[in-house]
Amino acid sequence: MKLSLDSRGLTEVRTDALIVGRHAGESKLAPALAALDKKLGGLLSKVMTAEKFEGKPGQISHVHTEGRLPAARVLVTGLGSGKSDAEAVRRAASAAARRARDLGAKSAAAYLAAEGLSPRARAQAAVEGAVLGTYRFDKYIKEKSPKSLDAFAVVEPERRSQGAAGQGVRTGEIWAAATCLARDLVNEPANVVTPATSRGAPRKSPGRGVSGSRCWSGRTAKSSAWAPMSASRRAASSRRSSSTSRTCPRGGRASASSSSARASPSTRAVSTSSRPTACTA
Repeated sequence: MKLSLDSRGLTEVRTDALIVGRHAGESKLAPALAALDKKLGGLLSKVMTAEKFEGKPGQISHVHTEGRLPAARVLVTGLGSGKSDAEAVRRAASAAARRARDLGAKSAAAYLAAEGLSPRARAQAAVEGAVLGTYRFDKYIKEKSPKSLDAFAVVEPERRSQGAAGQGVRTGEIWAAATCLARDLVNEPANVVTPATSRGAPRKSPGRGVSGSRCWSGRTAKSSAWAPMSASRRAASSRRSSSTSRTCPRGGRASASSSSARASPSTRAVSTSSRPTACTA
């Protein structure tokens, strides 16, 4: 899935599905939805009233714009009541992205305004929800679904917030790719993902993921998804190295004694931190 940031206004975004969030308990449409409803001649508010859309989590309503907007469809997704946290935005983006894909959309753009949530956190949550919500492991399925969401954009018309939103898109892509990698490794059978193959998974991943899931590219896996794991591995290696070399009170270095070097193989298996040491100036 191609991820990006769209800086245009909602009435100017060209996409197959324009996703807009709405909070529960709102007596009137928010300015963003009101602008879209005006362009649609009141159709959006009529459909939401007819479907009793209340803005609850998981609720989705959509209309076809019939050329009145650059976007082919407008999807309204519920954000819940009160101040939305990142999880509420993530779930709303996930449900709306799945609905857009099932409706046949190839691209989608989302504007999920959440009070009390920074533009960066909001963009990150939207990307994570869209990528993880449309994840499918279909490597071993003969008849694969032709429907797929190939592009997703976070809409941020406020210029002062676009820099932070762009950082959120990149961060969300990294964490979503890492999660997809973990899902791929879990979904693969044990005779395919052995300890040896799972260790080299990021280097050998094909173009559509470790095992062909429709979630992320192999390039992303090498550069992004594996980065947190590689950092942890380097930190663990550094801790092991520091435990084998210690400073003596006289200012020299501590090294394993010659008696332990001549020890039996079973003795050598003991960690170096428990061996006797001798100081060398």
